[in-house]
Amino acid sequence: MLGDDPAGLPVASADRVVETRPLALIRDDERLATVSFTAVTGFAERARVVDGDIPETVDGRSTDGDVIPVVVEREFAETGAISVGDRLAVVTLGGGAPATVEVEVAGRTVRLT
Repeated sequence: MLGDDPAGLPVASADRVVETRPLALIRDDERLATVSFTAVTGFAERARVVDGDIPETVDGRSTDGDVIPVVVEREFAETGAISVGDRLAVVTLGGGAPATVEVEVAGRTVRLT
């Protein structure tokens, strides 16, 4: 146990979760979905990879140059026919000039345990 939360309930674990604003996921000029990048402390230890691998990083940065390796949930990947090795574009939504980054699917997981 980590202690009690402000409401007095016992806390078993605490994680840091960082999530981006919504982004457009694009393949061959077709918008597949609206997604967010999410980073969770302890992801590598808690994720169950069912296809591919969890990407290697150095100080939180990709070791693969400009392409960002990502892991997607298997259920989401299957609905969009997304496979390990696929390269997709992610484009910012909303105001300002759109920014585009390329991602490569390194692995597919089931939800965190």
